[in-house]
Amino acid sequence: MFTSSVSSAQGWDRAKGSFPEEVQYDAGVAEGPGYGASKYVCERVLVNSKLPASSFRIGQVSGGPPRGAWSTTDWLPIIVKSSVRLGALPEAQGLLSWIPPHAVSNAILDVAFAEQEPPIAVNLVHPRPIAWKTLMQPIADTIVERKITSNPLPLVPFSEWFVKLESSAKGASEDTMKRIPAIKLLDFMRFITRSDIAMRASWEMTLEAGSFTPFSTAVAQRVSPTVKDLEPLSSADAERWVEYWSAVGMFQ
Repeated sequence: MFTSSVSSAQGWDRAKGSFPEEVQYDAGVAEGPGYGASKYVCERVLVNSKLPASSFRIGQVSGGPPRGAWSTTDWLPIIVKSSVRLGALPEAQGLLSWIPPHAVSNAILDVAFAEQEPPIAVNLVHPRPIAWKTLMQPIADTIVERKITSNPLPLVPFSEWFVKLESSAKGASEDTMKRIPAIKLLDFMRFITRSDIAMRASWEMTLEAGSFTPFSTAVAQRVSPTVKDLEPLSSADAERWVEYWSAVGMFQ
């Protein structure tokens, strides 16, 4: 049971549709940063070994029950904390297939203890993706309701949010970077911004309407009852994340 990553498909051409749950013999699908490329190499090693194995291409893991625990050092919590100081939350195009941690672990167990031979590749992402705003709006609402800030947090295009972040980064003190930690991830935020701009420009030209690389989950749903029956993330999940972040002092 190998924990791979969706980044092993970082070079996939979205025009080809959803990324399939099968081994890709064209290494070009993994072209990009070394992390994703290394996961791709490991998949190929497993295939060549002839051992019964599964490579789980795991997507973004969200906070999960019962408390909504989501590490405050992950990129999304960093965006949320920074947004309180910047006065707005970013809105991006595309669908989110974030998956809670209990679903990841239980899906791996489903495959590990199944009687049949394990599939070589499983795309372990949420089978029911939802729009970015579906989660970000309740995050914004909960922050205000819990009086983390007294000012409303409007959702603005990612590019507009990034301009605010970039302005704050100029000559930022240690205290500023502590309150706006996204400054330390400026290159990553710039990458998201560029992707979002491209998605908005191609909104009317793509079937997936600007979604991130879509992943097929047919195999995952066949071999894992956990994935097959997984409920979509909701505003209740978003509220729990904010409550957890607040409880552990992220907004202080």
